[in-house]
Amino acid sequence: MPLLRVIAAVANLASQIVAIWLYKGPYAVEISILVGTAVGLPIKYALEKQYIFEFTASDLAQDSRL
Repeated sequence: MPLLRVIAAVANLASQIVAIWLYKGPYAVEISILVGTAVGLPIKYALEKQYIFEFTASDLAQDSRL
């Protein structure tokens, strides 16, 4: 679903912008990329798990193992 990819990409880019806005020191770009990945990847995982694979974990332990 293209909409799911757009949501994850917007979250990634928005968090990168906020990271750059908050921190302008050394390695600011690298840190913003790390922050964007840390925000966008779990969102993409959760959306794809629910809407593409239609998977519901029985508990947090099962979800963590995946």
